[in-house]
Formats: sequence, C-alpha cells, structure tokens
Amino acid sequence: MSLNLQKDKTFGLSMLWVLILGFLFASVIPLGLVIIRSRIRNEQLILESLQARIDRSATAAEADVKQVIEEMAIISIISEIAVRELDLMRSEEGSDILWSYLQRVPIIDAIYLSLEDGYHRVVTRVDENRRTAHRNIPEEANWHSGWITPYSNSSERTRHRDYYKQWRELVGSHQQEKTDLDLRKLPHYKSAKLHRGFAISGVKLNPDTGHPVVSIGWPIFIDNRHYGFIGANMTLDRFSEHLANLLISEGSSMYLLDPKGVIIATSKGAIQPDSILKLAMQSDEFQLDSNYSLITKAEQRYSVATRKIQVDLSTEWQLVLITPEDDFVGPLNMISAGMNRDLLLVIAVSLSLIVIFARNLGKHIEGISSDFDKVSSFNFELDTAKNPSRLKEMVTLQQGLKVLSDSLQAFSRFVPIAVVRGIVNNDIDLNQKLNEKRLTLFFCDISGFTAIAERISSEQLVLQMQDFFEIVCQAVEEEGGTVDKFIGDAVMAFWGVDGDLDHPVRAARAALKVQDRIQNQSPLWIELGGEAFQVRIGLHTADVLVGTIGSPTRLNYTAIGDGVNVAARLEALNKDLGTKICISDSLFQATGGTLQVRSLGYQTMRGRHEPLLLYELLGLISN
Repeated sequence: MSLNLQKDKTFGLSMLWVLILGFLFASVIPLGLVIIRSRIRNEQLILESLQARIDRSATAAEADVKQVIEEMAIISIISEIAVRELDLMRSEEGSDILWSYLQRVPIIDAIYLSLEDGYHRVVTRVDENRRTAHRNIPEEANWHSGWITPYSNSSERTRHRDYYKQWRELVGSHQQEKTDLDLRKLPHYKSAKLHRGFAISGVKLNPDTGHPVVSIGWPIFIDNRHYGFIGANMTLDRFSEHLANLLISEGSSMYLLDPKGVIIATSKGAIQPDSILKLAMQSDEFQLDSNYSLITKAEQRYSVATRKIQVDLSTEWQLVLITPEDDFVGPLNMISAGMNRDLLLVIAVSLSLIVIFARNLGKHIEGISSDFDKVSSFNFELDTAKNPSRLKEMVTLQQGLKVLSDSLQAFSRFVPIAVVRGIVNNDIDLNQKLNEKRLTLFFCDISGFTAIAERISSEQLVLQMQDFFEIVCQAVEEEGGTVDKFIGDAVMAFWGVDGDLDHPVRAARAALKVQDRIQNQSPLWIELGGEAFQVRIGLHTADVLVGTIGSPTRLNYTAIGDGVNVAARLEALNKDLGTKICISDSLFQATGGTLQVRSLGYQTMRGRHEPLLLYELLGLISN
C-alpha cells in the first residue's frame, strides 16, 4: 500500500492548450493543407507552362543561330567566284566583291581572302573597337580595305591599308606596313582545308581589334588543288543581340558555348560565365539536349534548357537558356504570402478568443491544480478559498481539496514531517517493512522533570514543555533529522535515512543547538514563574532497523535495535557522569575529528556486559 500525491510528470496539458490544439487540428491544419495543396498544384501548372515557353524560346534561338550561320555561309559564293576568277580576287576589284557581300550581312564584321602563297585581302567595317585598337584610323572612316603581299624571295611582307567614308571615298591610307601575319595557321583555315568545306572557329581574339570574334571559312580548290580560303569574322556583341531578343523573362539568360565551354555569345553581353552557368555546367544533364531544374546553395530554383547545334562537319555549339523560376512562380508566392498573412490574422483572432474563453473557464481548474501542487509541497495556504467557483463541479473539487489539505496538515502534526513527506513522495513503503541502515540516534530528556512538575503550576509546565519540544524539533529539522516520537518529557530522533553520509556531524550540531537554545530560554521561563530546564542528550551511530512497523490498523515509522537502546542508555548515563551530551566512540570516529570532546574512558552501561569508549561533546572544531 502506498500514498502518492505527486502529479504524473508525463502528462500535464492545461485546458487552454487543449482548446488551442483542438482548434489547430480541427480548423487551422485542414485549412492550411488545402492552401498548401492548392499552391503546389498552381505552381506545377505554372512550371509546366514555363517549360513550354522555355522549349519554344530555345527552339527559336536554335533556329536563329542556324539562320545566322547560314547567312554567314554567303562566303561560299565568294569562294566560287575565286575558283573561277582568282586573279580578279587578288586585284582591287576583289575588294569591291568582298565589300558588296559584307554590306549585305550586318552581323559580319570582316570578309577576307587568304591564299597559300601568303597573299591576303580583307574588307572590314570600322567600328568603335577597331578605332580604339588603331588610333591612326581617320575619324570619318566607315570602311577599311587592305591587302598583304605574298611570300617571295624576301622574308619581309608588307600590309597596305585604305580607309573610306563611303565605299571608294578615300579618307586615308597606310602603305608598306611590315607584318608577319600568317592566316594559314588559323584553326578555321586548317579545318576548311582538311574537310574541304565550311568550317567555323571557337572564340578567338581578332588580331586587328584585340576583341573576341567567331570566324568562319570556305576553302578554295581549283583542279583538286588547295589555293586558300574565303574567311569572315563575326563580333560577339552582334550575336549576343540576337540572343537578348529571345529571352522569356527579365531574369533569364541565354548563352552560346563552343565545344570547350567558352562563351561565344550571351544575352548579358559579358563573356565570362557567371556562378549560375558554372553550376549548370556541373550537372550530368548539361551535355544532353534536355530540360532540368537547378537549385543553388541559396535555395533559388532555375530551369535550364540545353540544345546542341551542329555548325560544321566537326563542330557543335551548345545553346543554354537559364530562367529563374521565381520570375514565374514569384507572383504566385506573393499571392500565397498574402493568403498566409490573412490566415495568420484569422488564427490570431481565433486564438485570442480561445485564450479569453479558456482563461475564464479554466482559471478555477488552474487554481485547483496550483493548490494541489502546494499541498504536495506541504504548503497549506490555498488560493481556491479566496476565489470560490460558482460551478457545481468546481465547488466539489475545491471542497475535496480543502479536506485533503486540512487532513494532511493535521497528520503532519502527529507524524514527523519527514515521514509524511516520504509517504507522500512514495519514498516510504506503508507495508510493514524494516530495512537495516546506519543511523545516528538521538535521545534528549529533561533532568529532574518530576520534581520540577511538582514545583511549578500546570499552566507554566505546559508552556515550558511546548517551548522545549519546539526547540528540540526545530533543531533536529534544521539539521535534516527526523523526530521519531515524544516519550513523556523525552524526545527520540534519528539521522541517515536519506543516505546523507555526514549525519553524525549533523546530529552533534543539533545537540549543541538544543543545549544552547534551552540555556537562552531558561531566563524567560524563570521570569514567568517557572524554572530552568537542564537537558541530557545521548548520541550514538550504529546499524539499526528502520521502517514501518505495527498492526494492520496502526503503523509507526521508527527505528529499533541495539543501537537505539545504546543511545537511550547514553542519555541516562549523563546523570552519573555529570555531563550534558554523551556520545559514543562510533559517532566520534564517524565525524572525522571535527568534534571537540572530552574522553570519558570506557564505561559499562546498564544491561550491557561490554564497556564502551565514551566522550562528552563540548563543541565543533572550526575549520
């Protein structure tokens, strides 16, 4: 059998939280799930639409790139003319032919004839890049024509330049410039010769401007003999303008890459890859014609589309379109954010009403719960008595708690509070059970009590006995001991039930407190017509049995055994030895030399054959 007033720590939801959680599970969560499901479905539809737009844009860009390349393939016509009239192409009329085709295709920056013997003829536009690279170009020039002499017995070759405002409207010339330019070393020259057809280069720097260009070439074969090729340069900014016109959103980007992953053109204008493109290029799907999603470290989502474009027999370019999904999902997110704000407002208002309702309904339950905690902690000042409820069920609970509090308070006056607390906390088994423990036993008695009782009035005797018991009980409880019982004018107590190892010192300290306080109280008793008390105390540390013992209808929590008898004999022996506090050697040894004592030698006590080494306790040795 056990008594347990402690609340179960594993369960403790208040009514307020029950109502709040009920509201959340019944209303908020289902509504939130509906909103989330709707948002996910809408986002899926938007992303499907986005993928369709990406496909259309990528396909259009692919077609546009192919069209540009086809336009640049106009040089094949010039190559056919060179096959028929190679000498003509080496003359000034050749420049006229080159210019006539150059001005037809705005995306081409330069067209040139390069031959195996080193002869080179070129016609170019004059733009800001070329003006920056060559400060000696006349300011009003719009066209440039030039030629380089072929290899001869002399190792030196010269370049001749003419500048025109309008074609053949000469505004400046530069003659006899020495040069070692050899176009036969260019990759697209070699590729056109090797494959006997159209060839295209990767990104390279134009030797005349220092700016990146893409070059194409068409070989010249006469009677199966290679004589040279017709080449053309295209500036990347013009190619980039085509890509910029095909973007599907403000945040999207489009790139055209050569086989080495170098940017040929980009809608952004910059030719260096940004962090998003670098991340996209790390995907296994990047080398395929595919659409895939990309997530950055910042949790930003991008849709990536890649397309392969065959530009000549040996070269493939790659078109890459990268689009932030927020450009399309962003408005949906804004709508969702607004709905979330509205939902939070509804939840806040609802929770406020629930809190008001729950507090009004639950304040009495919380008061009863708080009072129950107080009773469990042996605090008997209940709040429910100050705030009674009008609800019938609450009144019944409050009255029952009041009865429990009053009963426990009364019980604590008859039974040591430590015992009551142990029973309440389930530390003491109410079944009849004794356990052996090493305790320090304490007996305290009033010397000459019978004679004093005869000399003073009954009222004064009762007053002094109440003071005496209060002094002893308070000293014992201050030092963590348990008052076992009152035996007439004597008090029995013990220490060590809770496993505290320094219980011998605590007991000694309590004994000294009792003697000191009785001595201080005695003058007041004398002043009230009473007499001073002289008390005798016996202390002994020993192994005894402690626990509940008695009958099925009445139990007592106490300690029994030879050690208890020894402590009682030590208290009585004070009278023969003329001492106030008599302690055993077992207690003295257990305190580790912290007590100030006077040896009483070996003494034989009544009822025992073996003498014991005893001491008089005088005080504590200060550290």
